[in-house]
Amino acid sequence: MLKKRGILIVVLLLCFTVSAVSAYEMISSEKSVCPEEIYLNESGCMPDTTTVTIEVTGSGCGILAPYYVNLVEVTESYIVGEADFSITPDSVVENGDGTTTMTWLNIGQYVGNKNKFLTKDETFVVTFTAGSDVLGEDLPVDTEEAVITYRYGIWGEGCVLVDQAWLDVIKCPPTPVPEFPTVALPLSMIVGLLGAAIVLRR
Repeated sequence: MLKKRGILIVVLLLCFTVSAVSAYEMISSEKSVCPEEIYLNESGCMPDTTTVTIEVTGSGCGILAPYYVNLVEVTESYIVGEADFSITPDSVVENGDGTTTMTWLNIGQYVGNKNKFLTKDETFVVTFTAGSDVLGEDLPVDTEEAVITYRYGIWGEGCVLVDQAWLDVIKCPPTPVPEFPTVALPLSMIVGLLGAAIVLRR
């Protein structure tokens, strides 16, 4: 009987602790692009793609850490040509509105102990390349539907937005028109040429 009560107390304490931990964000993320300025996609100027990096870090330790953490990245409709993934997503969906949804399931399996948990000492990092088919400054890379979902404790579920990054997309500079060199002739040569022309006409 005492053993059962002890187990019950441990479970209750665990639930209370997890509830307290869940009061703040259990998952944090950072996103960056490099380079931050590119040329319009397929414009003929380079670079016309950037490398997007997403980092997702957990919290807590052991069974108090969030688990079954899923990264759902949704890029804007003008972000095109997503490719060269450092970790292949579980799914890539081209949506009807032109946005692209890329999903990585249970990202804890790729880091640290390679299990379902994502602790404070574990950071999942994924990169991919992409371009843009519109011009603009400070263009957001992803939509507000880009989220990280996770579970915690026994029944808890959470969701946070993926960090944002911004991109500058510029025009190709105009192709320079070649200038033909101007040859300066001395006056004596000009007079000689005119005289030769007159003689030939006779």
